[in-house]
Amino acid sequence: MKYNREIDEQKINQAKSRTINYVLDNIEVQETKVSIFSKVRFRLVLSVMSFLLMIAIGFALLNDSPIVTPVVTPSVVELSQNDQKKIVEASYLTGNIIVNSLGNSIEQLAFSPLSSRFKDKANEFDYYFQTLKPLMDQEVTNYEIIELENETFDYRITYIIDNQTYTFDLSMDEENVIGVLIVKGLEFIVDGEIEVINDNISIELNARLDANYIKIEYESEVDSDEFEKEYKIEEFINGVLKEREIKISQENDEVSLEMIEIYNETENTYELTKDTSGQQVIYYLEYEIDEIEGEGTIIEEIVNGQIVYRYHIEEDGIEEDYEYEDDDDDDEDEEDTEDDEEIEDEEEIEDEEDTEDDEEIEDEEDTEDTEDTEDEEENE
Repeated sequence: MKYNREIDEQKINQAKSRTINYVLDNIEVQETKVSIFSKVRFRLVLSVMSFLLMIAIGFALLNDSPIVTPVVTPSVVELSQNDQKKIVEASYLTGNIIVNSLGNSIEQLAFSPLSSRFKDKANEFDYYFQTLKPLMDQEVTNYEIIELENETFDYRITYIIDNQTYTFDLSMDEENVIGVLIVKGLEFIVDGEIEVINDNISIELNARLDANYIKIEYESEVDSDEFEKEYKIEEFINGVLKEREIKISQENDEVSLEMIEIYNETENTYELTKDTSGQQVIYYLEYEIDEIEGEGTIIEEIVNGQIVYRYHIEEDGIEEDYEYEDDDDDDEDEEDTEDDEEIEDEEEIEDEEDTEDDEEIEDEEDTEDTEDTEDEEENE
């Protein structure tokens, strides 16, 4: 059936417009709902994943992180012989340096343009050479450790190096050390740290006398046929600060010594190598003092039963020779002299006592004679 109606184009266009707008509005509403839902779901999923990831990382760090345990240094008697020996070496070097620095044995010579730079340092270098020589020769083996009772300190280390006796009384509280070091009749207050981690030991000792002090840091590595010892020394004596770094090492049969001296922002270096291949012990020396390089030899000889070190130095066209006696022989001579003086003093005291006894006997006899005479006179 057909209807004969007029087509109103305006109404048709309005109907189309309403239909399109409805569809578009409906689509936008659905997109908005879906978009909001997607964003909320995404944020929720992301938050949950982040939380789970943080938990996983926390467990991983907890499982992988090392367990921190406090470092407990054993007592002196519980240390290995090798570690005990290192304490002996550090205390030996500490005591000798401060005793010598406080004394008058090291004297600075006035520089002469006709002499080498080494001559200004010769006395000081020879002292360090003779002090370090037992460490180069691995002679620090004779020591004794005893546990003290009812004393100020817990342990006593006694050792003899080059015929000189040293005593080190100390106590240890974990890694902290405090004690008294007795060297050549002088007492020095000592404190520091001794720390043992696995098989390695590090030692720091500070020896003081009034305002003067010596600070030594010591580390070493020792194998069957090789060793390396490093010392960092800070010396403050009579208001003067000096620093030294010393390294002693042995590789196969070669023993070497390296020493760096820092004073007034000036750095002097010495390198010494020991040669025992011949009939004599020879030390080869290379040095740099005040930016002047030189070299030389030190020959160890025995003259009339006494050890003598003969130096030959070549520096910038100058050749010089020095001779030093072994310090230990001097110490023995001083001890012998002291013993002789003590014996003489004892003999003098005995003589005085004998004289006093004789005088008392004579006085008593005179008194008796006087009394007898008085009695006789009374009887008459």
